[in-house]
Amino acid sequence: MQGAVTTRPQPGDRSFRGTSSARSGPRVPRVALARLVAAVVLVGLVAGSAALLRFALPAGAVSGPGTGATSPSPTLAPAQPVGAPAGSERAQFAGTILFAREGRIWSVSADAFRAVTNGGRDSWPVWSPDGRGMWFIRTRTEVAVAPYEGKFKKTTLDYPTLMSAAADGAPRAVFNSLIDLPGPPNAKYFVQVVQPSISPDGKMFALASDAANPLAGDVTLSTLASSGGRIRNLGVRSERGTGHNDPAWSPDGRRIAFTYDAGDGRLGLPRIGVYVVASRAMKLIGPSGFANPSWSPDGRHLVVERADGKGRDLAVLDATTGTVVRRLTTDGRSFAPTFSPDGSQIAYLHVERAAADIRILTLVPDDTFGVSADRPVTADGHVDPDSGLSWAAP
Repeated sequence: MQGAVTTRPQPGDRSFRGTSSARSGPRVPRVALARLVAAVVLVGLVAGSAALLRFALPAGAVSGPGTGATSPSPTLAPAQPVGAPAGSERAQFAGTILFAREGRIWSVSADAFRAVTNGGRDSWPVWSPDGRGMWFIRTRTEVAVAPYEGKFKKTTLDYPTLMSAAADGAPRAVFNSLIDLPGPPNAKYFVQVVQPSISPDGKMFALASDAANPLAGDVTLSTLASSGGRIRNLGVRSERGTGHNDPAWSPDGRRIAFTYDAGDGRLGLPRIGVYVVASRAMKLIGPSGFANPSWSPDGRHLVVERADGKGRDLAVLDATTGTVVRRLTTDGRSFAPTFSPDGSQIAYLHVERAAADIRILTLVPDDTFGVSADRPVTADGHVDPDSGLSWAAP
């Protein structure tokens, strides 16, 4: 075995994935959204690939070969109370929103915040369609022998596990992304399992994954049964190895909207793609510069991120044509939108002073998507910017 290395391979490096005979690996985003936030995000880099913007650090990562000792789990401090704005300033809404905060999953409804998990490495919460349970991604660690700089070496793998939990139950693993590799004993790697979106009947996830070939494949549109099993790549074309992101099931379960990146990894040209499940056909709607779609409850519109080289803002598109119906924000610091279950509001993440919080837009009830109020839900800057929001009805 080689000795320890002093640098940690970064996503996108040739050392990060693959062997000397393989490609450089899937286009796992190279720029963490958390880093964008720290740099007063969404400025300059927002012109880059949608993939670079929508992920934070990949759901799994590889540290350099070393002693092989598994890092001890950190002793977690008790969950700190969430900082909320004053009552008159705080957004009023119905239902419950799941979000990630400092590596834990939290919920907020009415005036109550609750720490739902205590894993410390949890992200991407998703409500079950009936609101009685949820799924989320938990990052785990294992020491294995893995491909590193063209050789098998003792390596620490941080890999994603899809978890499920009842509203008040203990989490259980649904999908473990570790895979065995041919080669020396304990040769392993993992597949990416990120950005899960559940179908309306609760039977199937749409997600971004590089299964079944993480050493040579792109992170693209895929599906996975909610009970676990094997990830199925849907075969949607990908340009220049930039992959797909942000899958979202339509309310009728017939379509999956997602971010299709037509850039080359340097010049971002994200567009909204719509995959039709029955026909397995995909079409691109609207112009370039839009990403991260969320369906309106009636399936007629999508709220998306609009990237113009200066930042990220929110806009509403016609879900059939991609025509811009309304631009909702203009500050260049708004992202990760999701409609409320009744379509009357939109929750999103907003960056201020290099920190992220949740805000809610209240819409004018006339189908023009005018905004009557824009108010905060959290006010302490500790919401994890690399996870989405999930909103369930009361």
